Amino acid sequence: MPQPILHIYQQAFPHDMPAIVGTAEALDVLRAAIGNALARGEALSRDVLDSAGEGYVVKVCCRLPHKAEAPPGSFREKLGKDDLEPLPSTFWERLGAR
Repeated sequence: MPQPILHIYQQAFPHDMPAIVGTAEALDVLRAAIGNALARGEALSRDVLDSAGEGYVVKVCCRLPHKAEAPPGSFREKLGKDDLEPLPSTFWERLGAR
């Protein structure tokens, strides 16, 4: 049985295209997680593998942007923002409307 191998590559520079590359099985797992996120707002995929055989789970979030809504903690840490300070709406605009 083919393994669900999935790689998600970030942008190399601003306005660059991110890429999701995977086997059909892994993309089906991701599609199911996206469908669940659209229905429920947030979802976790089943386990997928990278090409080295390391397993991981993909978190998929579907949020409507609002400038007073705090982004996920990992983004706040990267931006150096404290928990109480709302981020400008441009942060959410860069993430997309939905």
